Amino acid sequence: MASFLLWALLVSKPTAIEPFEARRRPAIVSVLTAPLAFGMLSPMAVQRGVSIGGTFYPFVFGTVINQPSPGTYPVFAVGGPVRITLGGKAGGGGGAHGTGTDGAGGGGGAYHAGLALTLLPGKTYSLVVGAGAGSGFPGATGGSTTFTNSTDSVTLLDLGGGDGGSGGASAGAGGIANVGAGGVNGSAGTGGSGGIGGNGGNSGAGSGGAIGGAGNGPAGTAGGGGAGAANGFLGGNGGNGSASITLVS
Repeated sequence: MASFLLWALLVSKPTAIEPFEARRRPAIVSVLTAPLAFGMLSPMAVQRGVSIGGTFYPFVFGTVINQPSPGTYPVFAVGGPVRITLGGKAGGGGGAHGTGTDGAGGGGGAYHAGLALTLLPGKTYSLVVGAGAGSGFPGATGGSTTFTNSTDSVTLLDLGGGDGGSGGASAGAGGIANVGAGGVNGSAGTGGSGGIGGNGGNSGAGSGGAIGGAGNGPAGTAGGGGAGAANGFLGGNGGNGSASITLVS
């Protein structure tokens, strides 16, 4: 009898533990791995949107992202292609100081209301917003506003800055819309009597400085050229360019 009990104990001991372990291990593994196998969890999912100057903007239809300050901004599509419209203004030319004669106004920067583009993931783009030019004798030329596919070395938008004014009737010419169908050239400044700075590419794109008269020439607003000054006074600076990106799809 004793030998039978010893045999039963030796045989039953591993069978009491082994089924317990065998049942629980597969259950634990399946709870952790089944959602991944069926796509319920997606640790690699990336939200779609655009990155501009290091800031991520998730895609929401109609979102407008303004870049009002001169500078260079890297742009990337994240999580898939993103369609946008890109608007921009180039910097205005500086107005001329009145030195011996009245200074003439600077020209306005070129302008685009909105160029349709598709940004592709894996490509690097570069947005440059042109600065308004300083006044002087002559005034300086405004900075261009551009958008480039840096990966493929393709310029998609190029808006030229306005030329600076000089003395007498030598007003600055308006900036040229070099690349980007639908761009509008800036208007020229005016000469003589402390001339008016030219507007940006259209009447809504930024106004030039008002006439200098008997004082210093005012600066232009966004994209507009600075006013020239009356003899003995200082011309105004050109207005800074700007850009805006609207998310479409």
